[in-house]
Amino acid sequence: GGVLASRLARVRRAVAARDLEAAQTVIAEFEAMPWTNIFIGLCEAEIGVRIERSGESALRGLAHASVLPEAQNLGYRQIIDMWRGAALLLLGDPGTATVELSCVAEAMRNGGRLLMLRTTLVYLAEAAWPRGDVIERVRPNPARRLAMSSRSRDSGSS
Repeated sequence: GGVLASRLARVRRAVAARDLEAAQTVIAEFEAMPWTNIFIGLCEAEIGVRIERSGESALRGLAHASVLPEAQNLGYRQIIDMWRGAALLLLGDPGTATVELSCVAEAMRNGGRLLMLRTTLVYLAEAAWPRGDVIERVRPNPARRLAMSSRSRDSGSS
């Protein structure tokens, strides 16, 4: 657990610093840990999107991750789909990216998987903006939030 967390943190720092060489070095270290294969593909996808700004590179990483058994896990599948949407955006297909990212954002929100939701929403906004799309399904709904908070207060006082 600690080794994996440390390596993932190093990848995040390398991506934040836009240091491709450092990120690739950490990915090479993952290859020595076969149980982390999905992270190799996910990190390659993130590097493709965030450092290289290459949809093709990101899709190559996702192709690696998508065929692994772990990719059937809903959380991983959503992260794969998020990076696929970002890659499609870079490839100049904002329409398909908007559809993909809308579905992922809704699934993440409905499932309570919020870790990557903000990142997904940023890419969704980038995809929808040039098309003038209104993002209804993932926009916060204050009326619904108020109704839910009222319901929880009512059920708590019984």
